[in-house]
Amino acid sequence: MKIGLYIPCFNAAAHIADTLEGVFKQSIKPDEVVVVDDASIDRTGKIASGFAVRILRHRRNKGLAASRNTAIKNMDADIIASLDADCVPAADWLERLVEVLCSSKKAGAGGKLIETHSSTSPDLWRSLHMRQHWGEERKEPRFLFGSNTAVRRSAIIEAGCYNEAYRNNYEDVDICNRLRKRGQTFVYEPSAVAYHRKTDSVASVLNSHWNWHCAYYQRRNFYASLERFSAKMKYNIYSLASPYLEKDCLEARERLFYLDFMLLLHHSLRDLDYFIKASGTEKTNTLQHFVALHSATKEIITEHFHSKDFKRIVYMDLLSSVIRMDSRHLLGKLLDFIETRPGRRIILRKKYAVRFTLYLQTLQYNLNWWLGALKGHPHALMEKIVSAAHNGRATDLSHG
Repeated sequence: MKIGLYIPCFNAAAHIADTLEGVFKQSIKPDEVVVVDDASIDRTGKIASGFAVRILRHRRNKGLAASRNTAIKNMDADIIASLDADCVPAADWLERLVEVLCSSKKAGAGGKLIETHSSTSPDLWRSLHMRQHWGEERKEPRFLFGSNTAVRRSAIIEAGCYNEAYRNNYEDVDICNRLRKRGQTFVYEPSAVAYHRKTDSVASVLNSHWNWHCAYYQRRNFYASLERFSAKMKYNIYSLASPYLEKDCLEARERLFYLDFMLLLHHSLRDLDYFIKASGTEKTNTLQHFVALHSATKEIITEHFHSKDFKRIVYMDLLSSVIRMDSRHLLGKLLDFIETRPGRRIILRKKYAVRFTLYLQTLQYNLNWWLGALKGHPHALMEKIVSAAHNGRATDLSHG
């Protein structure tokens, strides 16, 4: 039985060497190791070429699902294991996955992913609320997390491979759903351990959370109509932000309260951006959507949180999440410009259509109601949200 292993990667120069070193220290050696370079513009390919691997390169970035298909279609192996480019496997990781897969008739096996970094609030939030494992016991899970798995190549081929429309998220859940419809099952093996080397900021972890679940939101038809879109904003409060906040309150994880709170504003902004672009009826851009949400929520945030610095932290993090900028100085300059009347006029150019204005009014109403309810919480959540936002941050608060 031939065993292959592939690593899909895009701009993975920071981690690919550690991942490959872990691969070549495995207690059983794969017959072939493939690196799929999804049009990286950093040193990923050069670093990978220093190892005994076959490199398959995409001329343009196609996404994770396409990278998986490229590997599977170009590998001659009965069992194909995969690792994300920022995951380092324990020495017996592959052996344990192959052993449990060979001793069963399962289509695939998945291991336990342990977060290496959890000292910062975003990393701790990810490790708790974006967990990529199924606990401490072997079981038959609903799906396998794609970060560290071994699958039967024949089963994946027969199921039609990964759906490339999902690009970088949900492709693992989708293939498992299709395999299950064909009568296939999986096994989760917690003794097959890999270590996740990822680190996050507030903006990046919230972006990852939204990206993870976007396909689910689409399947729930949250973007199909204005009525369903308004329901998505309520979902952000009552099914996401509020339950996370209550759970972290029960577990005394006060340092995570700010991220729980930010989930509502962040996801509402990402939803607004996605919905308007998907509708194709408005010639607007992401920065304009930020300005519209900023205008709709700033007075409510000011009323409920009497900290000028807190308001600036909120909008700096939101701005960072949508324009993918890390420089606090440049973000601050841009926010200063947006908060002036000429700046808002230049960026918005024209008023939004009435239907989007109605959405923002719905957001205002529900945000105001939710924050009013939090004020009466017995654990002084409002003050602790502000404290969590300030704790350990190196944010430029000299303006605004």
